[in-house]
Amino acid sequence: MANTTKTASLPPIEVALFCDQAAMLLSAGIPLSDGMETLCANYDEGPFAAAFDGVAKRVKVSKLHSALSASGIFPAYMTSMVRIGERTGRLEEVLRMLSRYYSWEAEINTAVKNAVLYPAILILMLAAVVGVLIVTVLPVFDRVYAGLGMSASYANTGTAAGRVTLCVIALILVCVIVILLLLRTDARERVLSFLSKLFLPLGKAVRRLAAARFSSAIAIMLKGGYDIDEALRLAADVAPDAQARAATQACREAMQQGASFSAAAAGLGFFDPLHNKMLVVGEASGQLDTAMEKLSVIYQEEADQGIYYLVSLIEPLLVALLSIVIGGILLSVMLPMLNVLSAML
Repeated sequence: MANTTKTASLPPIEVALFCDQAAMLLSAGIPLSDGMETLCANYDEGPFAAAFDGVAKRVKVSKLHSALSASGIFPAYMTSMVRIGERTGRLEEVLRMLSRYYSWEAEINTAVKNAVLYPAILILMLAAVVGVLIVTVLPVFDRVYAGLGMSASYANTGTAAGRVTLCVIALILVCVIVILLLLRTDARERVLSFLSKLFLPLGKAVRRLAAARFSSAIAIMLKGGYDIDEALRLAADVAPDAQARAATQACREAMQQGASFSAAAAGLGFFDPLHNKMLVVGEASGQLDTAMEKLSVIYQEEADQGIYYLVSLIEPLLVALLSIVIGGILLSVMLPMLNVLSAML
């Protein structure tokens, strides 16, 4: 059975700040074994104090990626990229890239919260209004219809619509809460995979993000002087899901069987046909690292646009849903009244 225990982790904005400060230490020529203690002292108070204290101690006797991984509070993508940065001698560059990445992730999280807040308030208000309708208003209509000699089924229709609405709202809230809780556990990857298949725009954004991570890791490894086989082996660690890791491994196996990198990468499904041609040219000209770096920027921007597009859809979709529900309830209540008025005229 999968482990679904809650895993405490640093918020993205804190990860970005940590990466930026660590990069500043390296830029100033201060070894991490000396400067990390001062950096981690900023976190002496709070829920992560013990974890940072452990990082400051471990980094004196081990690599930074090992110390970060052992703390259990840093994202797997970050620790994998730090490992690549240490192996290639480009740790400062990697840390600055990670700082930008997690700043972007923090912005996305804030945008999602802001987009969901207003519709969430509307949903709660709608639930309160529907409850009042069911308890106080609809029984009045029931008595009115009965006094006019009409069937009580008219009022019952409105009551049923209101109850269905409350059930739907409760179901939506439960689903959202369960998804949010699962995203904070070891089941996060499977939940994201399921949501990516359920919502095609999200799946496209995830594939773009996988392409950006893959390209960035390969570019850094090649610039650091590593061969493409070793670069592919380490690139699998930064893949966002099992499907992307399997594709990366398949690419490596294809190369081991004699295929060129550009041909093997075309089978990943990460890149568009035009960008596959870009890889062919980069490989032929001996500038594969430059080509991969450019692709990383391109796909990161596309992933950014895709996610912001999804965020922009949240509010209008929820508002449209609420409008339909409210309209249905009003019609179920008012149509019988209109029939009565028509008969009187």
